[in-house]
Amino acid sequence: MEIFAYADGASRGNPGVAGAGVILTTDDDEIITFSTEFLGDNVTNNVAEYRAVILAARSVVGLGLNKNSNIIHIITDSELVVKQLNGEYVVRSEKLLPLFRIVSALFDKIPTYDISHVTRNLNKLADRLANLAINFKINDLKKYRPKK
Repeated sequence: MEIFAYADGASRGNPGVAGAGVILTTDDDEIITFSTEFLGDNVTNNVAEYRAVILAARSVVGLGLNKNSNIIHIITDSELVVKQLNGEYVVRSEKLLPLFRIVSALFDKIPTYDISHVTRNLNKLADRLANLAINFKINDLKKYRPKK
């Protein structure tokens, strides 16, 4: 079975308030899982994109897939992240290097994978999830909790 992990990071401002979104689907377009993460304030777009790929890789590793029967396709609209992770670009940024190392360590736990770049219009669901993470950050949700 092939699994597609669509990942996107969003930053409103650069740096700004940021979120990450991931959706995992089967090759039959069935949703396996999706997740969002609020990343905080003063986060650059490139950091948000890396954090989204980390979220995707953790989601894939968390599935505990059989190494012989699953191919994982990680898809993002960040050309920089894809080219750095594929070894086409060197990571020079001190902010991105630790994130690059985290992703690389997670990828070591995924037996068969590839990572590829798509245009933003082909990554809309992950983009919506990343923006949802920003819109529903934890501090905003507290006001909707029932009073005790």
